Amino acid sequence: QVEPDFAGASVTNNASADADEPDDDPTDNTDAVTVSVQPEANLTITKNPSNPDPVAGDQLTWVIQVYNDGPSVARNVDVADTLPSGFAVTSVVSAPAGCIALPCDLGDLDVGALVTIIVQGTIDPSVVGPLANTATLTSDTDDPDPSDNSATATPIVKAIADLAIDKQPTSVTPFVPGTVATWTITVTNPGP
Repeated sequence: QVEPDFAGASVTNNASADADEPDDDPTDNTDAVTVSVQPEANLTITKNPSNPDPVAGDQLTWVIQVYNDGPSVARNVDVADTLPSGFAVTSVVSAPAGCIALPCDLGDLDVGALVTIIVQGTIDPSVVGPLANTATLTSDTDDPDPSDNSATATPIVKAIADLAIDKQPTSVTPFVPGTVATWTITVTNPGP
């Protein structure tokens, strides 16, 4: 078996035979075969929002996960994510640590390695409807199934208003019958 982290282009296997009895022609008692090695790493990426139905103006967290299903070490893995307009990033962290912004260079991922990237931010109060976002990964190592090298999540942003009304008399009180009464009405929307 070739080790998962093997970085060479080929492997040579040497074999030899010997016996307790004398050999009339020992020149054919060894042989070597060289075969090329092509590493493969089946990488997958997923992306999910913390809330599939967020409210405009609220915080939203995207959870991105990258996994190497092998059989080889994935070399120079990068994650790119152009976040949608209407979403302002406040932080990017990862476990294991190392990713603090997007795009992010994850380096080499061992077989079975899982990296979780957390992207936190705020949805603009004017955004309503689908907030589609796609994260993609690339690697210098061939992937036998590149169909799962990108992931899209589309939470549907809804608007919620917390309307308040206040009505106050602006003319002299108590009111005098036969005179004009004036009121000030104030409507506010504290959001979100």
